Amino acid sequence: MAPKPTVEQLCARYCNENAHSEHVTALALAIFDRVHRTLGIARTQRRVLETAGRLHDIGYAASPRNHARASADIVLCEGVRGLGPEERRTVVAIILLHQKDYRRHLAEPILASRARARRAMKLAAILRIADGLDHSHAQNASISAVAIETGPILIAIRSPGYGGNIAWAQAKADMWEHAFPGRTIHLCLVAEKTAALRYEGVVRAGDTVAQTARKLLFVLHRSTGDSYAATLAGSDPEALHDLRTSLRRLRTALGVFRKHLPGLPAKKLQTLIGDFTRRLGPARDFDVWLQFLADPNITAALAGDHLFRRYGAKQRSARVRRDRRLREILKNGGYIRSMRRLAYYLRIELPRAVRKTKHKRLPAFAAKRILALLDKLQTRAHLAHAGSPEESHTLRKICRRTRYAAEFFAPALGTTVNELATRLEEVADALGELHDRDVDLGRIARHRAAFSRTLEPIVRLRRSEAEKRFEEGWKMLHRKAFLRRVRHTLLQQRRRKK
Repeated sequence: MAPKPTVEQLCARYCNENAHSEHVTALALAIFDRVHRTLGIARTQRRVLETAGRLHDIGYAASPRNHARASADIVLCEGVRGLGPEERRTVVAIILLHQKDYRRHLAEPILASRARARRAMKLAAILRIADGLDHSHAQNASISAVAIETGPILIAIRSPGYGGNIAWAQAKADMWEHAFPGRTIHLCLVAEKTAALRYEGVVRAGDTVAQTARKLLFVLHRSTGDSYAATLAGSDPEALHDLRTSLRRLRTALGVFRKHLPGLPAKKLQTLIGDFTRRLGPARDFDVWLQFLADPNITAALAGDHLFRRYGAKQRSARVRRDRRLREILKNGGYIRSMRRLAYYLRIELPRAVRKTKHKRLPAFAAKRILALLDKLQTRAHLAHAGSPEESHTLRKICRRTRYAAEFFAPALGTTVNELATRLEEVADALGELHDRDVDLGRIARHRAAFSRTLEPIVRLRRSEAEKRFEEGWKMLHRKAFLRRVRHTLLQQRRRKK
């Protein structure tokens, strides 16, 4: 009889996403080591938890939508070298219970044994939290401390670059109270002592270009998914804005890394995301208009105008129709399938492809990409004083892309590049405000109501203020000493290719 495969052999055979499963396992064991005595879990169960952690997603390549079942079936059929029959069944049970909707597996025959079910529930409760802490698949979360003396168990987490890990881990802690009655658990985010760079913890100078592409694209994919869910739920008025911003960041990253994503139709995906973002634009413009109408200064200035009150009520009613159209756009099948396809690519195909490619140093690559974007921005500098909304929008898009790239790579390139991102943000935000005010002026011109004579000067004043902020930001961005410092930093990094 042939020997059973090792964990490593199974992971290789089924194209496991090792970076994720190894990090989840490390987090789970860190929790286990602190709580097992308090919660009455035998030390001998550590090996079972470790095996379940390393194999919990092994079936994802075969069945992404039902990977818990696929993973459990692989372990049950193939076995694992070094595990006894009862340990293997417990590992299978833990794997089945790790996926978000664990209740559908509670009636599985493998959980019929009460003793095994209790063991599996306790270990799965730990694994579920650890799995949620790497929802980003960027290995950016770490456990700072575990407090277990009195009351609820408190786990302090650092999660720079993507804070959504905390919310997902807390949601997956729903099994904890079933496994450990009377012992609640709370996860809290550790505040950083200094202002963290946006993607610190995700982007690291020591990583390769391929490693950075995988982690950064996954974080952007997750951020987009979070904003998409909040927009669809309609609970957060800023969710649509956040969604469009996340989509733009994702589109920019696909462009930046396009030549390092073998097998992914990145250009086609960029086009799809761009079209989807544009379709969301009118809904966002309408949100901005409603916020303007609800501004206390506006309502005070038109407090006695019954036509304005009637108009405001009509616009709020139109919001219901707009929400209906927005949901139709959000449920676009092509977009949903493309996002699932991207997740599969980042988890399975990209890691497999990059093992066969030459590793490139990140800082040199990042510096080259930002220099290219800065050069492109310089060729469009004349648009800063062109005046037309279309040319301002073109300039805004270039500023935005350059800013996003600077934000992506600031953790690897340093504070000067982060300062570049900040200055670009100020310019792009001012241009965005100009766009919003131009849209408002167009609405006012179309209505021609008496209250328009009150609204127009307010909008024009705000537009003038945005224009002034743009001029100031543009001057700050183009100060010679600053640009020399930026280019010197980037050229130094680009020369260090080894």
